[in-house]
Amino acid sequence: MAEGSRRALILAAVCTSLAVAASSAALLWLHRRRLRRDLDDAEGEGVGDGVRRRRVEGGGAEGGSNGRVAKGGGRGEESSWAYIDPRDEVQVGFTLEEMRQWYDLGYFKKDLKCAVVRGPANRAKAPPMREFYTLAQWFPDQSKCFTFVPKF
Repeated sequence: MAEGSRRALILAAVCTSLAVAASSAALLWLHRRRLRRDLDDAEGEGVGDGVRRRRVEGGGAEGGSNGRVAKGGGRGEESSWAYIDPRDEVQVGFTLEEMRQWYDLGYFKKDLKCAVVRGPANRAKAPPMREFYTLAQWFPDQSKCFTFVPKF
């Protein structure tokens, strides 16, 4: 194969890879934008404390297709999750299933700081900052992220 043809093929492959990456990034951005809009619609504002709380209608915990809240630590105790978003705001009151879905969609990286919140999601309050750890600390085996509630 001629050197010019080889370079043209490499350039075409690089351009194709960049186009795929750009379209994937655009789709991810659009999905995140829609998710943020949906979350904003479902969340109530904290009372001047910089914490966004999830508003749950009817007093039940919302999440996944079955509305279950994870049982934490094997003690039969309900728990939900809080995390610190890219704007350094605490988001609180999310089920294990929701966190797993968002992790699977690529929204959370291993340096995301999150915390387990004891009690039902509809009563979740932001935990102290000392209780937030990175995903890598909560789940050293990244394939297990949000498949169980770990104990520290």
